[in-house]
Amino acid sequence: MTATVVDGARARVESLRPVWDRVLRAHRRYTAANGDALAGALTYALLVGAAPAVLLVTTVLSVTGTGAGRTAGALHGAAARLLPGEVAGAVDALRPHLPSLRLALLAVLVWTSLRLVRATRTAVRAMCGQNAGSGNPVRDALLDAALGAALVASVAALVAVVAALDPTPAWRPLVRAAVVWLLAVGLMLRASWPLPGRPSVGAAARAAAGAAVLVELLTLAAGRYFAATAGVHDDVYHSVGTLVGVLVWCSLAARVLLRATAWASTAATVPTAPGGGT
Repeated sequence: MTATVVDGARARVESLRPVWDRVLRAHRRYTAANGDALAGALTYALLVGAAPAVLLVTTVLSVTGTGAGRTAGALHGAAARLLPGEVAGAVDALRPHLPSLRLALLAVLVWTSLRLVRATRTAVRAMCGQNAGSGNPVRDALLDAALGAALVASVAALVAVVAALDPTPAWRPLVRAAVVWLLAVGLMLRASWPLPGRPSVGAAARAAAGAAVLVELLTLAAGRYFAATAGVHDDVYHSVGTLVGVLVWCSLAARVLLRATAWASTAATVPTAPGGGT
């Protein structure tokens, strides 16, 4: 009887070995690619590039005739539904009409937005074990521009859908998780080269689902964190307390998404496709 129990336990442990081996492969990919450093760089790029990216979009909308008030209302409404309260408050502090008065800044905004795209695709490709660039800076810049345009279009479409659905507070966590899932799948598949290391659609979808759940848990924890530590932040950091909290949240979320990409990328080998591309 004892031998049977021991044999059964050993069999169960052996059945988990492939999962453990997969965890080790993904972790080694993450650490070999300096995942923590890339997550820090991505957090910095988000800090520097997110506001210009938003302002760039609102500038384009203003040029096409969309009123600043309507643009601001849509932007702030979507932020309230998709982001932690303190992060949404930071978005509310933006003034979308300013770039429409200073179109000379358009080139600067484009450049800053491209830096954000470049940081994102570099991190994703590193998690897939791929080179960051093709060796041709012109081609890479054009691909980054295409990826950035696709990202902006995707975010705009998701914001429009969320605004149309206008989910109640009870459904907002599910909506946020679905948005993160869609964006993570898109980044894993489009920010990587169509070469060995790019995850399959199924692997990307499964890994992104896990990442979306973890990011949503971080988002819910962020609300409690901000509420519980507001006084401490005021005493220790004064006006930058909220910024520190937002940076921590962004950094942890970036690590979750990069580890999910490494996990998806190590699921299977994708045949080499000539010519590269996004």
